Amino acid sequence: MKHPEISNYLISEEEIKQRLASIFVDSIVLKSDYRIKVVSKNLEDLLEYTSAELQDKSIDYISMHNDFRKILERELRKGFFEDLSLELTTRTNLNLRVSVSGFYLGLISDINGYIIIKIKISEDPSFLQKELYKKTRELDSFIYRTAHDLRGPLATIKGLLNLIKIRKNNEEIDEMMKLIEVHADKLDERLFKLLYLADTDETPHPPRGCVDFGHLKVALRSTLENNCQLDSIRLQITAPQHDVWGLNEFLVTAFVNNLLLYVLSLPITDRNTILIGFAVKDNHLKIKMKASGFKANPQVRKAIERPSFMYSDMLSYPLLVNYYAAQKVAMHLNTLLKIDFLNDNDQYISASIPVQSDSQLPLL
Repeated sequence: MKHPEISNYLISEEEIKQRLASIFVDSIVLKSDYRIKVVSKNLEDLLEYTSAELQDKSIDYISMHNDFRKILERELRKGFFEDLSLELTTRTNLNLRVSVSGFYLGLISDINGYIIIKIKISEDPSFLQKELYKKTRELDSFIYRTAHDLRGPLATIKGLLNLIKIRKNNEEIDEMMKLIEVHADKLDERLFKLLYLADTDETPHPPRGCVDFGHLKVALRSTLENNCQLDSIRLQITAPQHDVWGLNEFLVTAFVNNLLLYVLSLPITDRNTILIGFAVKDNHLKIKMKASGFKANPQVRKAIERPSFMYSDMLSYPLLVNYYAAQKVAMHLNTLLKIDFLNDNDQYISASIPVQSDSQLPLL
């Protein structure tokens, strides 16, 4: 009697590697260089990323904590650690307080070169529900404020149309048509700003995985030319001579463009100068912008200095639509936008965008 080949019933080491996420639930499997190999299914839902989207990304990609990887390296010197309190950042930039445990897979098996990171949410079980409720309240407030803001010019237009219908002669028709046009333009402008802000989430597919600073300079000078009729504004840009890989070209361009448009939307005083500097340091793209001769009144400064903003704020501060758009793009770039006001007419803008050396952005 011929016995079946026993190897057909054995699980190979490669198959075990492919099933690590199923074996270790609530876990992130890292390679020895701290790049993500695979994420378990329930953590995909929590982080709002698929495992494929995170594959080969550095573990720092899912944390706003700049030293996340260094902390893991330090704790793993003895081979394992337990219940370390850290924060993970979701796709929608929600920071989750989690309890992290980790160990080298080689400690419990013959499979080397992998690190198992176990994740447990430290928050109150109702935390996510509270966050969802807060976002819903924000959306309700935005809808209410928007509807109220748009009803003003719309009601005026309807009133003028009623007056036209009951007119006794055509002597006032031209004046009424002018008023209708003025309020229709107001309505169009407010709708455009809403659409513009929403459009900052749209990116071309596929985006380039590097920034060409020559192209970026041309885009910024074109923005200045198309949005300002004054020749007196001096725009000076300094940047590396070479391309920088590991960055989403579309998002970086949109981010800096919106910052420039924000500055140009402010009232102009004197010494109109915008200096923009780009430099790569410590695996980050450092962006510094100094704007002189653009007046930010106390209300604008107060709005900007708020730690966070709601969409309804844009209705109160229409000049800041590009600033809010820049903030939205900054979230996608995992960076923080900071503005320091030196005085009423001078401000200093800075940001530090992480460069993903192992970026999975499609390269054209």
